[in-house]
Amino acid sequence: MRYSSRILPILIIVAAAATFTFAGCKKKDMSLKLNEPRNIRGVVSYKRSFGDLNEKHLNVAQAIGIRALSSREEAEKMKEQLQPITTNELYAVDSLTHSIPYLIPGAASLLDTIGHNFLDSLTAKGLNPNKIIVTSVLRTQDDVKRLRRRNGNASPNSAH
Repeated sequence: MRYSSRILPILIIVAAAATFTFAGCKKKDMSLKLNEPRNIRGVVSYKRSFGDLNEKHLNVAQAIGIRALSSREEAEKMKEQLQPITTNELYAVDSLTHSIPYLIPGAASLLDTIGHNFLDSLTAKGLNPNKIIVTSVLRTQDDVKRLRRRNGNASPNSAH
């Protein structure tokens, strides 16, 4: 009895030491896993990461001759100068409650490029292909007024 009471703690210590010693020997899997984005960093500062804020958008729009549209009826009259956007292999258009799915041709082309680059980036990181979701596009002044009633953060002078 005396012998077994001395040997039991020693066996426990030896077993624990062996476990901790050999646990570190297992080879770590360094391959990328689909949809386990540990290698993707978040955005710390939107202002620093996205230097193209509303004021810059407005300045460019004015420089290329884009003017604010007051209503959807006015936007309807300009459809020949605009390009409709719909869900495709590069991006998905969300249900638009405060905007209409039209862009100037240059912006539509840029959206295609952004969607393509996003899918390439996901592929390079070993992640599943996911589309960008477009949540707002062309807004008239009436749309902005309606949006501001629901969202206090919405800009009164939207670059949409």
